Amino acid sequence: MMMKRFVLAAALSLGASWSTAHAEPSLESCSSCCLETEGSLSAQLKERIDKFVGERMQHGHIPGLSLVVLREGKPVYVRGYGSSNLATGESMTSCSLVSIGSTTKSMTALALMQLVEQGQVDLEAPVTRYIPWFQTADGKGSSILVKQLLAHTSGMPAKSLLEGTTDAGALERRVRSFSQLSLAFPPGQGWMYSNTGYAVLGLIVQRVSGMSYELYLASHVIHPLMMKHTTFGPPEGTTAPLAQGYVWTRGETRPAPMLLAREQHPAGSSTYSSARDVSSYLAALLAKGQGLHSRVITPESLREMWQPAAATSATGAYGYGWELGSMFGRQAVYHDGSVVGSGSMFRSWPRALPR
Repeated sequence: MMMKRFVLAAALSLGASWSTAHAEPSLESCSSCCLETEGSLSAQLKERIDKFVGERMQHGHIPGLSLVVLREGKPVYVRGYGSSNLATGESMTSCSLVSIGSTTKSMTALALMQLVEQGQVDLEAPVTRYIPWFQTADGKGSSILVKQLLAHTSGMPAKSLLEGTTDAGALERRVRSFSQLSLAFPPGQGWMYSNTGYAVLGLIVQRVSGMSYELYLASHVIHPLMMKHTTFGPPEGTTAPLAQGYVWTRGETRPAPMLLAREQHPAGSSTYSSARDVSSYLAALLAKGQGLHSRVITPESLREMWQPAAATSATGAYGYGWELGSMFGRQAVYHDGSVVGSGSMFRSWPRALPR
């Protein structure tokens, strides 16, 4: 699929979790917004996309999927595939809310970079400048730098057990528990994808801003980009088209259990969004950080996020909250996300890095 500067945002099916409180516009007033958008793609290309998606859904036992393709920052193909709820037969649309998983890390990194732009956070500073009590069992945690958390080079372990709680103290309690963990390698001397590292980043955002992680993201990323139905946890309103998550087990599709884990919101445990909302987010990034009504990041900071900070393979790298590498013969910026029963894929082919 050779298109100039296009983004593919694909969201799958989901379960349910904790909610960030803010007013949700009724989707009933804009039901047509969720319908398929023809855009400017040729019929042949749309057929190829539909065939590819259908084959992947069948292969992966995926009941429902929603997709948005952007060209020059505007949606050119928007549609849902399959069902968002097998029990009710409700169709998947571009407004169906899905727990997107680790693609949230790009938003956490963006929030951190906003604080860097404001002079409130220094990427070269140790974590202890912002969390004085932070330490790991081997005594090496105090030497971790902020930038190493962003790039997964801190040595923080890949994962640890979740509390599964939703109270306001969950994130700090989680980070304090890391005092019982040892680093996988000395800071800066390796690469390991780490949800625990992004929990620490979320607490830095929380302590420096004086706001909860969820409220900061809502106020400085989600709302400015008009991501009207994106929340941490399922929305409380009954009109929201919340998709049911599923797992394929023992040869059959079964509903997935709900994941309640506020302590890992910065890593993507319970971020609910739609393909429509994700398209607004990615369009702003392709516009060098400029959303429809406001800027959420400078071109310089976005360029830094999209620069290789650590090699992940012979051909791939990780920046700050984003993976970097070649895809379909072109340099891409991308990330995947996955939780029990759902997930997401963000794919972007910018013409050039922001300047």
